[in-house]
Formats: sequence, structure tokens, C-alpha cells
Amino acid sequence: MRTLKPLVVVVLLLAAVTTTVLVPGDGADAGGAESSGWGTITDGSPEAVVIVAESGTFASWSGTRRGGARWTCGYYTVDALQTSPLDFVLAVRWFDGPVAPVAGFFYVLACDDEAGNRVRSTYLQYNPGDPFGGVAAVERTVEEARRRIELEPPVLAMNPSPTQLAGIPTWFWISEGWNDRWATASIGAVSTTVHARPFGVVWDFGDGTRMICDRGVAYDVWRLPRDQSSSCTHAYERTTVGEPFGAVLITATLHWAIDWWSSGGESGTLGTLSRSSTVATRVIEAQALVR
Repeated sequence: MRTLKPLVVVVLLLAAVTTTVLVPGDGADAGGAESSGWGTITDGSPEAVVIVAESGTFASWSGTRRGGARWTCGYYTVDALQTSPLDFVLAVRWFDGPVAPVAGFFYVLACDDEAGNRVRSTYLQYNPGDPFGGVAAVERTVEEARRRIELEPPVLAMNPSPTQLAGIPTWFWISEGWNDRWATASIGAVSTTVHARPFGVVWDFGDGTRMICDRGVAYDVWRLPRDQSSSCTHAYERTTVGEPFGAVLITATLHWAIDWWSSGGESGTLGTLSRSSTVATRVIEAQALVR
């Protein structure tokens, strides 16, 4: 890893169109470090970022723990020193410590990991819309997009309904809520989309029986029973006479698989999310219908 010295120097050649950047070091290869503006990123992305200033914590962010590190960062002022009529040297004031940045001004944003290693050093213009200066932009957009995902409880359906017949298979399915969902969040040039895909329903029939189904098949009352079928059915063995309120509670829990992808080509998974709905139903004997 390239070791940063207490002074970072940027030479601006006003007589030319180009800008030459000099980052002090030992001359060794950065070992695959990622370039960002100028400076280096040598330790991947953090799972938590704290921006400190002279008065304490200026901003902080903590994401979902995925094995990353905690970074402590600060904005440092830069002095422009004229070395000749056409040349300026920008000197970073490390010894003054981090400051509270002001919108529109240029600073060096430097970050250290928990071991005290300098993992990022970037010259940039401070934007109050992103006080973290692009640090962990992908991770932060992932968290924000996931927060924006709107997953409503499923609407469950059954036939027969609303009263079940003991010994007769009841069909179960999800009538509303089995839909893919997307949400997008952006920070600067980084944009991330989170996708929620429904993949299964866990049914709790209230009599000690549970079943895992897909969306299920809606029963068509206009078709003969022998002409249609479903793998998501359940037959109650006894009535609910004697149960509290004379009914059982049926709960359907819909699960979504969550994944994401960013504008920079990165992608990943975020596990699963779930929502549940519960309804009450009575179970009676079939002969009770003809009495």
C-alpha cells in the first residue's frame, strides 16, 4: 500500500491545459489501488463512515454489516502558494486538523481505517448534498433504495370462503401482492436499484399445519372441479366448534428475495424480506349444510 506523507502537493501549470498531480510516496506501486479524482482508495468500501471536524462528529453513516471496515474521515483545508508567475502549489494543512467544510470550497477529504491506515485521499469541492464526498456511495445508495422498497401485506384468498368444510380440500392463493418491486436511489453519479422478487408463501392454517406454496391458483367457480387443480390446498380434519370465537386464524407470509445493481456494474444480494396477513375462518361439518 502506498504510504501518504503529511503533505500532499498539487502543481497547477497555468500556462498549460493539463493539471499535474503529485502525491508523495515511496515510489512503490499502489498495488491495484482504485483512482478517485486524485489520491487513492486502497481498502475497498467501508460499512460505516464518520466525518470528523474540529468540533467533533460532522456526519456519520452506518450500513448493513457485511464484513467491511469503519472509516474515520475529515476535510482538510488547502493553501495555494505561488511559486512563480505561472505556477501554484496547493499545500494541504494536515496539522490544522479536519475542519467543517463550506459549500463550494475545495478540500482534501482523507479517510483512515480502524488500524490508522490512510485508505482514501481525494481533492474535491464540498457538496452539502453528499457530506461524505462520495465515500461508500454504492453502499449508501443500496441502503436508501432498500428503504424505499414498498412491500405491502399480501391479500390472501380461499375457496370455499368464508366458511370451510371439514374433510373438504380448501384452495389457497394470493390474490394481490405477488408482484416484483423496484426502488432506485442516487448519490452524485452513482445510482443503485434494489429489486424485490416474490418467491414463496408460507401458510399457517391455524390447526398446526404449515405449507410452503408459490402464488397458488385461483379457484374458478365457472369450471368443473375435475378440470382444474392446485398444489396449495388443505383439508381441515375437524370443525372449529369449541375453538376461541369458533374459528381458526390463517396466516400467509409472503417472502421476497432482494438483490441490487449499481450504475458502476456492481451487484449483490440483500437476503429476504417478508410480509404477513391473517384472517379468521370457521370450519363446520359438511352435513350441517343440509340440515
